[in-house]
Amino acid sequence: MFYPYCTVNDLTEIVHTPLNSAGQTLVHIEEPSDIYCFKTMDCLISTYVVSNVIGFTPDEVAYWVDFCRHNAGILLNCAKQGGIANADYI
Repeated sequence: MFYPYCTVNDLTEIVHTPLNSAGQTLVHIEEPSDIYCFKTMDCLISTYVVSNVIGFTPDEVAYWVDFCRHNAGILLNCAKQGGIANADYI
């Protein structure tokens, strides 16, 4: 199951899983692409291990890992509470 986190101006969607037993959440990033239909990647917070990269350049991957690092606190709180729509606090 994935919970929505945000959609950015270029229609990139960021979603995340519930918090796992190790206190981590998997962030999935999906961006529309003319070549791939969608560029995708996953980033595991709190280790920031990247997987399942399709279509993103190394610079784009670095950008999204940085995004995950800067939003980790909010993403972990949302994952713990069942998504941003259910969060009592962020």
